Amino acid sequence: DLHSFPTRRSSDLRTLFFLSFSFLVPEASISAIESNIFEKNKDTLIDGPYNDNDKVSIIVELKTDPLLSQPKLKAYSSTEEYLQSNSAQKEQLSIAEAEKKVERQINQKDIDIKIKKKYSAVISGFSAEISYGDIEEIRKIKGVKNVFVGEKYKLIEPKLSDSVSTIGGSTVQETGYTGKGTAVAILDTGLDMNHEAFKGSVNNPRYEKSDIAESIKNNRLTIGKLSADVVYHSSKIPYAFDYAGNDYNVSGGPSHGTHVAGITGANSGDKIKGVAPDAQFFIMKVFRDSQGGASDEDILAALDDSIKLECDIINRSEEHTSELQSHELIS
Repeated sequence: DLHSFPTRRSSDLRTLFFLSFSFLVPEASISAIESNIFEKNKDTLIDGPYNDNDKVSIIVELKTDPLLSQPKLKAYSSTEEYLQSNSAQKEQLSIAEAEKKVERQINQKDIDIKIKKKYSAVISGFSAEISYGDIEEIRKIKGVKNVFVGEKYKLIEPKLSDSVSTIGGSTVQETGYTGKGTAVAILDTGLDMNHEAFKGSVNNPRYEKSDIAESIKNNRLTIGKLSADVVYHSSKIPYAFDYAGNDYNVSGGPSHGTHVAGITGANSGDKIKGVAPDAQFFIMKVFRDSQGGASDEDILAALDDSIKLECDIINRSEEHTSELQSHELIS
């Protein structure tokens, strides 16, 4: 189940991911993602149902608009331009203050809570660990729009061998399209960083290490203020982080992510060539190395950072469709 969310307009990108059987969402519609990210499907979930005393991971959505829903966004020519503006920086600080106010109210209720990750681009809010029975109390707090139980999802297995030709990628390559100047965030099982498929050079890369350092400095990424030295690897892979393990080692997991990346943009010359060999990869590992699956909170963190890092395409592969479910529906 492949989902791609363009974060800036590009006819070349639309061509590439149409042929990859992905779903395209116009930039003007991207704000609708904030409350409709994952759909609960009992056949694909690993956890649940729950008792009141069970510790669960939740996502608290605030009433404050996230960056992609800010009215001021319409005044800019692109999402990229807006995210680089002083206005966006001020909004990030405003969202952070709203988060702190809600956290203080939770603490005043003596609810045992462990705050984990904070979001501001796709959704304004945070993930946390609490007892399942405390969800209703948090939903009543001023400033809280909703509370979602963060589920875990199974990994789908790759089924294609000659994938590029099967999806029509060869036709795209014949037009001369190489993905030059584009950045693709791949939310998956990680990547075999030593695989020969990703050792080729990238023509006119859009992102250098200095660009990644600047993005980390100017944005409130969910990973915090890590040095670009630990997330930047090459012109092909300017960013890699393990959101499931909260570290920067994206190797060692199942091969699904490497398979997806290979289809998208392998670039070892004529030997192994993906649809867009000059596209740069932002590798965001959201599946654990074991059978732990991928959690909503990690997927959402990767989506949030993908927007702030100004990726053109966000590709994710999990065995479910697209809508978060509220606590009421889960109950």
